[in-house]
Amino acid sequence: MPTFELNGEQANFSTTRYPYYDRDDNLAGTIAICRNVTDLQERTQQLRVIDTILRHNLRNSLTVIGLLAEQLQSRVDGELAEMAGRIVENAQGLRETGEKSRAITSVLADQPTRGRVDIADAVRSVVDAVRRDWPEANLAVSAPERATAITTLKIDEAIEELVRNALDHSDRETPTVEVRVETDDDAVTVCVVDDGPGMSEMDRDVLRLGAATGDLYHGGGLGLWLVYWIVSRASGTVTVDDLESRGTRVTVRVPRHGEE
Repeated sequence: MPTFELNGEQANFSTTRYPYYDRDDNLAGTIAICRNVTDLQERTQQLRVIDTILRHNLRNSLTVIGLLAEQLQSRVDGELAEMAGRIVENAQGLRETGEKSRAITSVLADQPTRGRVDIADAVRSVVDAVRRDWPEANLAVSAPERATAITTLKIDEAIEELVRNALDHSDRETPTVEVRVETDDDAVTVCVVDDGPGMSEMDRDVLRLGAATGDLYHGGGLGLWLVYWIVSRASGTVTVDDLESRGTRVTVRVPRHGEE
C-alpha cells in the first residue's frame, strides 16, 4: 500500500482500479480512485488481530469438546448418547460459524476486488459443488450461456451461501432448489428459489437491510450477514419473496458494469 506525507505525517492511501470498456466492449483502459485509509487500516489491523485470536481459541476448544463428546457417545447409550450427539453437532456448528466469521472479516477489512465475472458460469460451479454435499437434493440451474458483470470476485460465495442456507433449513426429505440467472442492459439477477418452510422476518431483514441486530437475533447465523455484506459492497441489492404455494425466492441483483 503506497504511503505519502499528509499534513506533516505519514499517511496510507488505497488505490482501486476499475476496467474501462469502449462501446465495442473492448478493454480501453482503467480508472483509478485513491483514498486516504490511514485510520481505516489501523482499525482493520485491530479487527484482524481480535478475529484471529478468537477463532484460534474457539477452534481449539471446540475441537476438544467435539472429540470428548464423540468418545462419550461411543461409551453410553439411550438418552446420554443422544445428548452427547447434540454436543457434537453444536460444536461442529460453532466451528463452521467461526469459519464464516473469517470470511466476513475478509469482506469487511479488504477493499472489494472487482473484475469481469461470468455469473452464469459461477452459478453452475456453485451448484456442482453443493450437489456433491447434497446428493439427495433436487438442484437445478436455469441460466444463459454467459451473464457477465464487472462486480466483486466474491459474488460466488454469496450465491453458494444462499443455496446452502435453503437446503439447511428445508423440512423436506428431498429438498428442491433452483437457481435462475437473468440479464438486462443494467444488471445481472440471480434468483434462488426453494420449496422450504419460508424465511423468518429477522433473516429477511438481514438480507435486505443488514438491520437485524441485538440480543434478540437468533436467525440463520453469520451466513446471511456474509451474503448481505458481499452484495452491498458490490452495489447490489437483495430481495426476499414468498412463493404462492410454498417456499421462498431470494433475488440478488448486481450492476453489470460496476457503477458506484
